[in-house]
Amino acid sequence: MASAGKWTSLKPELNTKTIAVLNAMKFPTMTPVQRTAIPLLLTNKDVAVEACTGSGKTLAFLVPSFELIARLSRPLLPHQMAILIMSPTRELAQQIYTVAKEFIKSYTSLRLHLSVGGKKMSDELKSFKKSGCNILISTPGRLVDLLKTVEFPNLIRFTRLELLILDEADRLLDFGFSLSINTILDRLPRQRRTGLFSATMSNAVEQLVRAGLRNPVYVKIKIENQNLIENKKKNKQGKQKERIIPVSLQNFFVICDPVEKISLLIKFLLSHPHEKILVFFLTCAQVDYMKKILPDLSIIKKNKPLRILSLHGKMNQKKRQIIYRQFNELKSCVLFSTDLTARGLDFPNINWVVQFDAPKKTEFFIHRIGRTARLNKPGKALIFLTRYEDSYIEYLKLKNVPIQELTEEQLLKNDHKNLIKPNNQNKNTNTNKSKDENNNDNDNDNDNGDIKNYDFSKIFQEIRKMNLSDRDVFLKGKLSFVSYLRGYKEHELKYIFRMKNIHYGRLATSFGLITAPKVKETNNVNWDGFEAMDIDENTIKFKQTFREKARQLRYQKNFEKKEQKKKEKELEKKHTENKRKRKMKRKQKASEKKKKLALEAVEKMKLAQEEWLQLAKETKALKLLKKGKITEEQYENEFENF
Repeated sequence: MASAGKWTSLKPELNTKTIAVLNAMKFPTMTPVQRTAIPLLLTNKDVAVEACTGSGKTLAFLVPSFELIARLSRPLLPHQMAILIMSPTRELAQQIYTVAKEFIKSYTSLRLHLSVGGKKMSDELKSFKKSGCNILISTPGRLVDLLKTVEFPNLIRFTRLELLILDEADRLLDFGFSLSINTILDRLPRQRRTGLFSATMSNAVEQLVRAGLRNPVYVKIKIENQNLIENKKKNKQGKQKERIIPVSLQNFFVICDPVEKISLLIKFLLSHPHEKILVFFLTCAQVDYMKKILPDLSIIKKNKPLRILSLHGKMNQKKRQIIYRQFNELKSCVLFSTDLTARGLDFPNINWVVQFDAPKKTEFFIHRIGRTARLNKPGKALIFLTRYEDSYIEYLKLKNVPIQELTEEQLLKNDHKNLIKPNNQNKNTNTNKSKDENNNDNDNDNDNGDIKNYDFSKIFQEIRKMNLSDRDVFLKGKLSFVSYLRGYKEHELKYIFRMKNIHYGRLATSFGLITAPKVKETNNVNWDGFEAMDIDENTIKFKQTFREKARQLRYQKNFEKKEQKKKEKELEKKHTENKRKRKMKRKQKASEKKKKLALEAVEKMKLAQEEWLQLAKETKALKLLKKGKITEEQYENEFENF
C-alpha cells in the first residue's frame, strides 16, 4: 500500500503522544485508508470503509480511538466505556489488543480490556470490577454473554461511549453474528460515532450500515495495476482496471495431479527452509493430518528439519494463542492452517502463502494471499490446482487478480523471482543481499540437489506405513479424506470444482490411506488406482502405549457389553420361546377342553332326543290303548324295558 504522507500532515493534528507511539512502532507514514478515515472519525462522522487486506485498517480506527479520548473535556472514570471494538475472531481481537497496548504505554490512565471466549465469566467479571474498562475489544458472542449477566451492566457504563468499531464487518455477518450485533446496538447510546471496516461491501454489510450508522461517509480504497498504468492499457470504458491485490504481491499457480500435490508441497517447503510460509488447507482435519505425517517423513528428516505449526478453529483457546505467538516470533517457520487465519490477522514478514486447496468461498482467495505483501512489503503466493480446476485461473483473471503459472523446475530453482517485475522500491533488493542470505541460497541449492535425486513415490509408501503402525495417523487420515470430500462439495464455484471430476482412487492414494472409507460420500464410487489393504482395522494399534491401553480397555468394555447384550438377547429369546410354548400349551388345553365340552353337549343332545322319542312312542301307545286298538298286555310288553 502506497504512502499517503506523514502523520504530522494530518488535519486535525494528532496528539504528540500518538505520533510518538506510531514512530516507535515504525509507522512513520500513513496509508491511504488511514489518511481518509481518521479525519472523518475525528470530526464526528460515521464511516463505512471498504479496503483490501493489508491496507492498515487497524491503525485507521485505533488512532482516532485514543485521540477522541484525549480530546474529552472531562476525564473518564475507570468504569466508563468510551471505545468499543468488535472483532469476528479471538485471534483478530488478540491482535488488535496487542497493537492497542502500545498506545496504553503512553495513555497510562486508560483501562484496556480484551474479552473473548475461552475464559471463565466469573474471572472476567472480577477483572472488570477491579480495573474497570475504558476501551473494550471483544467478539460479539462474548459481549452478548456479558450483557446477559446481572453484574456487567452495573460494572461498566456505556453512557459516555464515543466510538463503536465493527472490524471485518463482512466476516462478522458470515459467522452469524447479525443477531448478536443487533442486541449490542440496542444497548448502546445513539449519540455516538460508528466506524465500519470491511474488505467487501456486500448487501448484508449495506444493511448493517443502514441499521447501525447515521449518514455515513463511504470510503473505498482502490489499488491500481501499475503494469497497466505504465503500458497505458485501458479497458472498454477507457478506465484503468482496478487491482484488488497489492502491487508488491507476486501471485503464482501450479497445475498438478492430485497425487503430486503433497510431494510438490514437500519439495516447495524443503526448497525454502529459511522463509516464513503459511499453508492453507480446506479443513481442520487436513491440517491435523498433514501436521502429523509430514515431520516424520524421511526426506524431511534427512534435510534440515522444518519447524511446522498448525492452527485451526477446533483447537482450544489456550493452544491457539500459543501457536499464534510462536508463529509471530519465529523468523522462519511453516504454519498449516484453515481460513481461520485468512482474515484480519497480521502475521509479520510472511514470505509465502501457499494454498494447498482452493477456498470454498471465492472472496477468501484474496483474504488468504493478503497475509503476505502487507504494508508495501514484498510477498509471494502460490496455489495448487488439478487439471480439472484450471478454469479457476480464468475466473481469477476476470476478477482482475493477476496470476502466473509456475513450473516445478522454477519452484525448486527459485526462478519465480524474475517472473514479475518488482516495484521501483524493490529493484535493488537482490543486489543488497547479505552474506548470510547468500549462504542460505547456497544451502537451498544443496537441498534442491537432494530433492531432485529423491524418489518421491516412496512418500506414499511411508505414509501408508505410518497408517499401519499408528492408529492415530490412520484415524486422522480417514477423517481428513472424508472432511475434504465434504468441504469440496461446499465450494461456491460448483461449475469449476465438480464432485464428478474427483478421481477417488488417486485422491485416496494421495492421502496415503490403506483402506477405503465407507461413508455416504463414497457410495458407488470408482476406486481405480487405489490399492486397499486387506486388513482388520481393529488390529491397528496406537503408537502411544497409554492410548493403546485405553483403547484396549474400551475395546474390552465394548466387547463385554456386546457379550452381555448377546447373553441378554439369548435369555430374552429363550424367555420369549418359553412364553410362546406356555401360551401354546394353554391354547392346546383350552382347545381340548372346548372339544370335550362339545362332545358332552352332543351326547346330552342325543340322550335328550332319545328320551323325547321314547316319550312320544309311549304317548302314542297310550292313546291306542285308550281307543282299544291294543290290549293292556301288549302295552305292558311294549314298554317293559323302559
